[in-house]
Amino acid sequence: MKKVAYKIACLWVFSLFIIVGFAQTDNVLPLQYNAKLFHENKLSVAQWHHRNLQVENGNVIIISDTLSLPFIDDFSRNTLRKRNFFPNNNFDTIFYAYGACDSFLNITTTQGRYHLVQTWDYSFDVLNQEVDSTPKSPIIFNFFPNTNSNCFDQLQGTLTVWPEFYHYRFDSSNGNIVGQTLDTTYADTILTYAAEVIKARLDSNTNWVDNNAYWNTTYPVFPPSIGVATLDGLNQFGLPYNKTSPTTVGIADYLTSKPINLGGLSVADSVYLSFYYQSQGLGDWPNRRDSLSLEFYNSYTSKWDVVWNTGGDTVAPSSVAPFKQVLVLVPQTVLPIQNYFYNGFQFRFKNYASLAGNNDHWHIDYVRLNKNRNFTDTTISDIAFVYDVPSVLKNFDEMPAKQYTGANDLTDSLLLYVRNNNFDQATNNPPATPYNIDVNLLYPAPSVVFTTNNVFNAEPLKSILLNPRANYTFTGSSADSISLFTEASLAVSNVNQQNDSLFHAQRFDKTLSYDDGSAERAYGLEGLGLKKFAYEFNLNVPDTLVGFQIHYTNIDVRVEDLVHTFNVWTSLKLNDVAYVDTPLYTSSNKKPLYIDSVNGFATYRLDTPLLLTGKYYLGWSQTDTRNLQVGYDLNTTKGRNHMYIFTNGTWKASSSPTNGSVMMRCIFNEYKGNYTSLKHLEKQAITVYPNPSAGLLYVDAEETLQLSIFNLAGQLMLQEVIQPRQALDIAKLDNGAYFIKLTDDKGTANATQKLMLVK
Repeated sequence: MKKVAYKIACLWVFSLFIIVGFAQTDNVLPLQYNAKLFHENKLSVAQWHHRNLQVENGNVIIISDTLSLPFIDDFSRNTLRKRNFFPNNNFDTIFYAYGACDSFLNITTTQGRYHLVQTWDYSFDVLNQEVDSTPKSPIIFNFFPNTNSNCFDQLQGTLTVWPEFYHYRFDSSNGNIVGQTLDTTYADTILTYAAEVIKARLDSNTNWVDNNAYWNTTYPVFPPSIGVATLDGLNQFGLPYNKTSPTTVGIADYLTSKPINLGGLSVADSVYLSFYYQSQGLGDWPNRRDSLSLEFYNSYTSKWDVVWNTGGDTVAPSSVAPFKQVLVLVPQTVLPIQNYFYNGFQFRFKNYASLAGNNDHWHIDYVRLNKNRNFTDTTISDIAFVYDVPSVLKNFDEMPAKQYTGANDLTDSLLLYVRNNNFDQATNNPPATPYNIDVNLLYPAPSVVFTTNNVFNAEPLKSILLNPRANYTFTGSSADSISLFTEASLAVSNVNQQNDSLFHAQRFDKTLSYDDGSAERAYGLEGLGLKKFAYEFNLNVPDTLVGFQIHYTNIDVRVEDLVHTFNVWTSLKLNDVAYVDTPLYTSSNKKPLYIDSVNGFATYRLDTPLLLTGKYYLGWSQTDTRNLQVGYDLNTTKGRNHMYIFTNGTWKASSSPTNGSVMMRCIFNEYKGNYTSLKHLEKQAITVYPNPSAGLLYVDAEETLQLSIFNLAGQLMLQEVIQPRQALDIAKLDNGAYFIKLTDDKGTANATQKLMLVK
């Protein structure tokens, strides 16, 4: 949905409302904000100058390793620059730097006049009626004369200078200065310098120097490999580049490679860059004003050259287009003069988009740069998983252990999608590909739930069908929680094995939800008068509702001041004007809370827990005409048939044509996480599996976390950075009790819990 069309439609509709009244409806709209990135620190677009040096924010020098061919990134893991880059990657600070390096790297500088010999401060001693002088403290300037890629690598020299000094005339009665004259007795010099230069180093596990793009596994539709980099209209912390106008279009995101060594190569080496791209996916479709470009950095002109470009659609597509592959030859010399074959070559993707929000999506996948290729080199010897492991549940994405009653709650159709990127071979002769799937109960009692070693024909797109209802055997009995861990792997030998394995932890704790935690759109109610939303839930056994969670997001405008109330109903009657619903629970007035955390859910505690049986409804009511903007998950449709709205005086089923699930969850019994009040926000706990552990730990998270393990005396025993879906081997630790601390990208402790190691 494009903003221009949306605004014109609003004007036309408003003219009708003058005659017939403001119609009430529910609506699903494109996101304008990304809550998963919300509140992250904004970093300016970096300027690369030489080989492995980058200057950012005027005084930060970022040092990068230079990559070698082949360059391959399928985004099966997050290889963008980490969002906690500052200050975690700072390793040196230089004060008062001056010399050729400052201007060579365009570092922000200032000028000052200093003396080369000792200077003094003066004051008047009223008691003795005489002028006193105190030597000024010297300033040490660090001199860096180099004008090459080794700038600031080592200290080149120092210069000691003194601040300017003045002759003063004093009032002898009180010692106050009544006049001053700059002393020019000694030779002075004008220095152009940077007051502070910070040095930082990019992580060796990253392939990209920036993080404007959004790494995810939820927006693309059947990508070549699990994980993509998405370019949109949002900056690094999930906010629009321009919030003042919904029609502004301009340069939005960059995805810039690290420096790559192409030195010594030529056009005879046939160097090609290839990549896959998809417009829209589960996001917003780019229109004719929007575009995606590929640029090479030209060392001869010191500018970026556009080498490939594509535009959006003139009308809304009837369906999502598949990923397309592009191959671009790295040329040697054309007019104007270009030079790409040097040590430090870079390329970048750039998009033009609506700068008002999360619009105009382009998804990038499987980027490859290598020599000895040709324009027919379109196949990849790689068989890859496409999506994460979905929930094993039939009716929900997550449910409490108490509500799990057995096989009837499990789905009979769990699909693991696999793509064979060697299309020619896959089409003509599908190979038999071995795969392994292991499902284990980690808690409360470790046991094997399901295992299989089988083969399938790896066609261009194939799915492995599992039937948990028939084949998974586990019970929750009276356990407070259940942890089910799935590991799926393809037993293949190909160019990229990072996308051959999937890990998924299915939690049965205290939460009942339809959504999977990812918001691709925003849902809400619009119109004059009283409006209500009700989300239907069904309990297998009676349970106590102690709280609920809601994922607030944003569309056209921020609505922090939209007052609404939460309600719990035990029954509703549809299409009956005379029916008056009576909530079992109604909250005080609330306003949207935008949470700075991985999942972005605001969590509320009920003042009095509610004992519920069977069917009930959780929702909200409002009189504000604006859309409340609650997250809407397009990856699961389990909640779609349980959505009801009160508009124009009656309850009715939701009329939204877009399948998905509203991101509103229930919390039962003894929830051990943190709650959100109107004035205080806290992090939610993240669970580590299994506990007790026999030597392996897993963290079910959507971002990179730092995991620290301490003994009971508080000594640090192990510290590792954990990637999503990564296992941690702790078998080298002795058996016993430990404490685990999880830390997010911003250095905030997300969770601490006790761990037992029993090998």
